[in-house]
Amino acid sequence: MSAEHLLTMRAVTNGPALCTEAYRTALLTSPSPHVIKSMNTTFDLFAGGSYKQDQFSTGLIVKSVQALVGDELDYKLNNRAGISERMTFYPNLSQRGEYFVTLDTTATTKLYKWISWQLTFSDRYLTNPVPGTQKNDLLLTTGLRMTFGKAAAF
Repeated sequence: MSAEHLLTMRAVTNGPALCTEAYRTALLTSPSPHVIKSMNTTFDLFAGGSYKQDQFSTGLIVKSVQALVGDELDYKLNNRAGISERMTFYPNLSQRGEYFVTLDTTATTKLYKWISWQLTFSDRYLTNPVPGTQKNDLLLTTGLRMTFGKAAAF
């Protein structure tokens, strides 16, 4: 059984309005450290709860209690390439029927010991966005990842 306390600040664009997640605290629990743990694959399931406060560009502040369940996968294709995925589902316990889903999938290819090319697809879905904004944010990014010091194992 593991427990983790998170305090994060991040900005998320949600259509034409800016949604700023100002405060989130979460208690995560999981029955085992890894569901699958092998040389090439690590797969984890997690669950817990969170308190969230969203502050929107319109001045609206929404506070809610949420459950959370999700998975995290790291798969090593070979010694130079890998894929990682993390999905989290947040059913809103304060306003039944509403939820938030995050999905991040990344492919990384090592070009040299200290430099890799990375491609990431991110999706954020909110059932009840601020009026005038979209329910879904999709983001595709690419870039170079540099490792300083001892190169991390892939």
